[in-house]
Amino acid sequence: IQANIGDLEKVASETGYGEAPNTVVNRYLRMTEQAGTRPEVQAALWPETAYPSTFLKPFNLAEQRRGDSIVELSKRLGLPIWLGGYDRDGAKDYNAVFFLDPAREVSQEFPKVYRKSVLLPFAEYIPGAE
Repeated sequence: IQANIGDLEKVASETGYGEAPNTVVNRYLRMTEQAGTRPEVQAALWPETAYPSTFLKPFNLAEQRRGDSIVELSKRLGLPIWLGGYDRDGAKDYNAVFFLDPAREVSQEFPKVYRKSVLLPFAEYIPGAE
């Protein structure tokens, strides 16, 4: 699923500006729903950091609702979804991918999460900048 989110819209959604986070997530939800109704579609894959905040570790009620809407869509369509977002462990945030299985309930052990641990020099960090 590629929603063609521009740089300004992406930054606005990640900083929680206005309705930008809902606009971005709703675009992915609509596109996933359209694709998920086709019989040949067996799963949905969202791009890296498509979800604009920490997934299922919300800072507020709006983030909780956004995360829940993705889980609900996966279950309703019976469609596994891989989505890129952020994960948090204490004070540290990670770029991560989440796997939602519509047959499983969300719990401490699920969804499955892979945290990116090796960043690309000069693209995702500047060597020596710290």
